[in-house]
Amino acid sequence: MDNLLENVSGLELDSLAFSLEELILKKQKFFNSGTNKLISDFKLYYGGLPGLKSDFIDLDSKEVGCFLTNELSLNKKSTLEKSLKNFIPWRKGPFNIFGVQIDSEWNSFLKWKRFEDKIDFNNKILLDIGSSNGYYLFKAAGKNIKFGLGIEPFIPYYYQFQAVNKYIGLKNISTLPIAFNELPQMENFYDLVFLMGVLYHRKSPIDMLLKIRQIMKKDGEIVLENLIILSEEPIALTPEKRYAEMNNVYFVPSIKTLEIWLKKAGFYDIECLDVTRTDFNEQRSTGWSFEKSLKDFLDPLDKNKTKEGYPAPVRAVIKAKAK
Repeated sequence: MDNLLENVSGLELDSLAFSLEELILKKQKFFNSGTNKLISDFKLYYGGLPGLKSDFIDLDSKEVGCFLTNELSLNKKSTLEKSLKNFIPWRKGPFNIFGVQIDSEWNSFLKWKRFEDKIDFNNKILLDIGSSNGYYLFKAAGKNIKFGLGIEPFIPYYYQFQAVNKYIGLKNISTLPIAFNELPQMENFYDLVFLMGVLYHRKSPIDMLLKIRQIMKKDGEIVLENLIILSEEPIALTPEKRYAEMNNVYFVPSIKTLEIWLKKAGFYDIECLDVTRTDFNEQRSTGWSFEKSLKDFLDPLDKNKTKEGYPAPVRAVIKAKAK
């Protein structure tokens, strides 16, 4: 947060800096108040990271990384690894920080490959809603975006981004520890929006899409990745309590339903880029994540069903343009 306004102004995005200034000052005051133990803990973790400066970075490989010309000593590498493990759970990734390989729960590179070549990133202003630790922001920065802003209300993930970018050192991406409803509604501003793994957590998905459309430039693109139900009909599954042990999944739509929602919200040129059943190669428990993952959320006798008896997770990636 400290450098975001300076970086944005440096990129001649003064309107964004102006709209965010009051919110950032408010968040900084809260973060510095010492009233939230989680924030206090993660500020200590961040402050305890070793002072290292990278010689080169890699945003194109599977592992987003930074490196030294000469490898770290075993002792320094062990210290760095212990420091980065304070930020567990790492859900998105993987990352490679000076040879410390952060094996995240999600192999996010697989999702990235499903759409990276079908989107124009060049000189675009990107908003990543629910950006987690910023893995996709780093990948987009490697595609020459003008600026990328991630919003992530979960404090550990926000600090994961800060930790990684401490070493990678990009100034054209940043994150804010806020929810979407806190973001100033700048109409016709963003060229590109990522909405991945978010919409099924919303009680009113069309309302969210409408708000997103308002802040996008005409003909700007949205990349929407979402749980779906396999059906040719315009229907949606509404879990009674939990879905794959998540208690905040409200709608799992068919692709046809997603298309209808997007049309109602003012999007056109809708294209489904990929449909993939989530497997144990893409989502699994690691030493850097939660103890439980996908295999623990499925019916032990039938991997085609969740523990609750619903169809096992299938995800679609859809792109669309704003009218």
